[in-house]
Amino acid sequence: MIASVAALTKKTIHKGIYNAYTGTLRRGDRIDIEALLDQWRLMGYQFDTTVFDSGYVSRRGGIIDIFPIGHEAPSRIELWDNEIESIRKFDPFTQLSTQVVDVIEISPAHEVLPGLVPIELWESKISTLDMGSNGDIDGRVQKELDEILDGTKTDDFDFYSGLFCDGSLIDYFPLDSLQILSRPSEIFDAVREIDSRVDQLRVAKELRGEILKKFPSPSMDCEKLELELGRLPRRLEVSPWGATDLTSDDTHLIPFSAAPEYFGKLSGLVSDSERLTESGQRIVAVTGHSKRVHEILNEGGLESTLTDALTEMPGEGTITVLTAERLSLIHISET
Repeated sequence: MIASVAALTKKTIHKGIYNAYTGTLRRGDRIDIEALLDQWRLMGYQFDTTVFDSGYVSRRGGIIDIFPIGHEAPSRIELWDNEIESIRKFDPFTQLSTQVVDVIEISPAHEVLPGLVPIELWESKISTLDMGSNGDIDGRVQKELDEILDGTKTDDFDFYSGLFCDGSLIDYFPLDSLQILSRPSEIFDAVREIDSRVDQLRVAKELRGEILKKFPSPSMDCEKLELELGRLPRRLEVSPWGATDLTSDDTHLIPFSAAPEYFGKLSGLVSDSERLTESGQRIVAVTGHSKRVHEILNEGGLESTLTDALTEMPGEGTITVLTAERLSLIHISET
């Protein structure tokens, strides 16, 4: 998984809640239809006359269509009384069945799901808000909170995620995961910068009377992010070229460097290639003008192999010319 700083710091549904409300339906199961539909509402599914996108449910008598999150196609559940008689995948555009299945997995459809959060948790957070300082804001916030708790998705739905979300993306990683941080110092600098901007914006909105004071942020701060990442013991930090001033005992300098680019000055290619092959290096020249480069190397007295694909390690002291968009030179050491 590749994640940005914004994705890592955003609060999301707690893993325990997500797992508790992720379940399966099997052919032959007996269900309480109304209770099941109510649960899907709490899980963030929207109800419509037809199912056309993930996160939607439709019911027509004893037929229920649902498009679960993470599935490529919706499923049609046909009931006989309260027993699941069949489950079929279908095309949402043609409505034609494409596959009969015995089981489907259904997981929450949204990250902000107040109806699944224990009442005491969000009541405790709401009690910390500075209600009563501004009647207009208090009324709007209370109205929107009531709508959210009733299952209505407001325009500022994600704004309230700080009240109802206690999890993070990192919670979903296995404990033996290898986390790879590219330019780690820049990651945490970016988080601190985001923290600062969010804090300044919040203070400005508070002073203008646009939001309540002490309103929880929808994102983790830098300290919390470091704690979350610290729960995963396996970490690889990758720093940019030339980071030779690193002194940690756990730091390993990898012998990689950027390949030279010649931009038409191919005499440099010939001299570099000659020098490297004489020392036993393997060379791969990647260029969109492979035939011409091959000719120039041969004219310079250097033997080369012209190919469209590199399927095996070239021999020591050899030159391979590989077709690509622009010329660069890669030399591969014996190790």
